[in-house]
Amino acid sequence: MTSFQQRIDEEQALVDRLLSRLSPRERQVLTRVAAGRLNKQIASEFGIVEKTVKVHRNRVKTKLGLQNAAELVRFAVWAGLQPNVCPLPIARVDLGPTPHRQPV
Repeated sequence: MTSFQQRIDEEQALVDRLLSRLSPRERQVLTRVAAGRLNKQIASEFGIVEKTVKVHRNRVKTKLGLQNAAELVRFAVWAGLQPNVCPLPIARVDLGPTPHRQPV
């Protein structure tokens, strides 16, 4: 095994160890925080109160040794957590006529 592959394997093992500290709900909350969701949005999605989301966020920070939301997001990106949620509504933007598209 190459040293590069060994480093990748070691980093993945570290990610796995850190994520194993979290409950399934804490992982879900972490993923949605990383996607840019507000506490109120996360609470609505899971059918829980906003205070419970704050408790989950604080537990994640404590278990991972993080200080704030920015560190939560950085950790989620580093860990490769890919949310299946869109943080913002997708709006259709009219870019105007282009050479290959004529106005209707």
